[in-house]
Amino acid sequence: MQDIFLFITRQLKGLEDTKSPQFNRYFYLLENLAWVKSYNICFELEDCNEIFIQLFKTLFSNLNKQAFDLAKVLLKRTVQTIEPCIANFFNQVLVLGKSSVSDLSEHVFDLIQELFAIDPNLLVSVMPQLEFKLKSNDGEERLAVVKLLAKLFGSKDSDLANQNRPLWQCFLGRFNDIHVPVRLESVKFASHCLMNHPDLAKDLTGP
Repeated sequence: MQDIFLFITRQLKGLEDTKSPQFNRYFYLLENLAWVKSYNICFELEDCNEIFIQLFKTLFSNLNKQAFDLAKVLLKRTVQTIEPCIANFFNQVLVLGKSSVSDLSEHVFDLIQELFAIDPNLLVSVMPQLEFKLKSNDGEERLAVVKLLAKLFGSKDSDLANQNRPLWQCFLGRFNDIHVPVRLESVKFASHCLMNHPDLAKDLTGP
């Protein structure tokens, strides 16, 4: 069964070439996978990570807008079932430090930002892991997480600060970080955030 889904996933690479005479066939395949929720059955397999990692790599490396939009539909329609697998992947990379899990590991923060833009609910279990990283003893690691969270908290339609107060409070603590670049990044975030979220002014300017 795993081999079958890996084979199906590899077929989606055909979406890269919109001028190919076979493009409509691959587009139809992705459309049906999205609406029928075919990948849900993968969760019954002992190790579904390989399938979903390959799926993410294939879909997010594809720049075709129509295909990308359908990929987003697929993720949105399977949020509740796919979220545990996403959490497991990020747990291995962020908490356990297994950079060998996938080629995606080196792009982990970019992937988090992309998934958050699609549907924040895909990352419900990942946010505590980011809070853990904010408390890292490594200043550069904290800086990387602050830069990521600044984008998530500051984006125009984000309600993350209200939905996840522990993470927000931990993030605010970085304004007093001992690592100067972290403090500078936090201050830079504040001015940008106030433009999109004036309701957070009290948190950002308070004592």
